[in-house]
This record gives sequence, structure tokens and C-alpha cells, in this order.
Amino acid sequence: MNASQLNPPGKYDIKEGRYIDAMPALRAAALRPLSTAEIMKARLDAFETKDSELRAYLMEGWHDYYLDTPDGIAYHGNGVKVVREAPLLLGITPQSSLRNGALVLTPEEYAALEGEEFTRERLEKAGLNDSLSKRQVLNHPVWRALARGDKALLREYRDMVFAEGKRRWQYDSAMGIYVLGETEPSLRAWVLDGLDYGSNAVDRRRLDGRDARLVGVRESASEASAPNLEQRVQRAAQRR
Repeated sequence: MNASQLNPPGKYDIKEGRYIDAMPALRAAALRPLSTAEIMKARLDAFETKDSELRAYLMEGWHDYYLDTPDGIAYHGNGVKVVREAPLLLGITPQSSLRNGALVLTPEEYAALEGEEFTRERLEKAGLNDSLSKRQVLNHPVWRALARGDKALLREYRDMVFAEGKRRWQYDSAMGIYVLGETEPSLRAWVLDGLDYGSNAVDRRRLDGRDARLVGVRESASEASAPNLEQRVQRAAQRR
């Protein structure tokens, strides 16, 4: 794929390759990686624009390719934690300590991660490692966490995914949550599949795999007044 397909001039930049290389490349370019919720919004914007030429351009790029995110999925024992814009992922480098493609954590580091934690039993009851119905999506705790608790965004995105999925690929279920059976303390990243694969949220199996695709955007003036990416990365590094 040509990364320019995802890159309306001047707004976004795409870094591809290993996650552990792509994230530092975004930081070096003073770009902030889009979260899962922001990718959902961008896909809705592409779908809803009245400019037919721009819509066709964006639909192909934003909708039909998977995109990596800075949102983390952490494992420890029976716990699974969703860590939005995880500082440890934002600050990852090729020198970061990995085990089986995941960031190595101590139990104490896992406990210190800020995010929503779920038991595997709760996730299995909500729907795990399989595509979901529309009702399951709206009620799924992981989707709610990734959408930052924005029920309207999740509902609109779900409706768009299911409508396009039915129209283009004839599927009736979508947006599965796919995770590993990891039990050692570790951190990976969420990937949002393209619509052709049902827009699943998937654990990035290896942060050192060569197929990552991160979308970066320049921080707005309002974002610049808040703790920026470098500050969050430095704070996370100091706690390790």
C-alpha cells in the first residue's frame, strides 16, 4: 500500500514498518499517533463527507486498511487492562525490552498502568476472539474503553461498519475483540482492522513485526497546552 492513500496533504503522516521503529519516527517528526477513538472518528468523517471525490479517496485509505494505535493492552494473570495512549508505547524504541514481541513489565508496572481492567471471564461473557453482533458491540467493555466512553461515537461507528460490511462484503457480524492468552506481565498495542476484515480490535502480536502502520497528526494549539507526548513519555520512563 502507498502510504499517501491515507495522507490528505498537510494533515496526517504515516509511518510503516516495525512498531518499535515507526513510533519513534512519529515522535521525531513532532507527530502524535491517532488513538482508536480518533481513527473511528476519522473513518466516520470519511464516510459522511459530501465531497464525493474526497470520500472515495478517504474511504479506500481509512476504511480498507488496518491501522495501529498507541492504545495498549496489558496482561497479567487473569487480568486484561486497556491503557489508552499508553506512555510506555508512546516512548517505545528499538532498544526496549521485549519478550515474544511484547513489552516486558513487572507486576508493579502492570499495577501502575492507568486503564480499565477486566477479567478474562468477563471478556469471554461479553464476546471474545469472534465477531460480534450489533448489540454485543455496543455493550462490550473493551469497545467502550477504546471509544473513551463515548457511546454516541461507538453507536455511529458500529452502525457504519455493519452497514458497509453488509453492503460490500455481506457479513452480519463484525467488530470482534481478539486477544492472546498471555499471563506474564506484558504490554502490546491495539490494532484496528479495516472494514474488509470487520473492523476488529486486535492485539498486535509483535511490536517488532514489520507490518505496523501508525497514523500521526500534529498536535493542535489546545493539545499543546496539555502535557504533550514527550512529557508523558518522560514521566513514564522515570517510573520504570
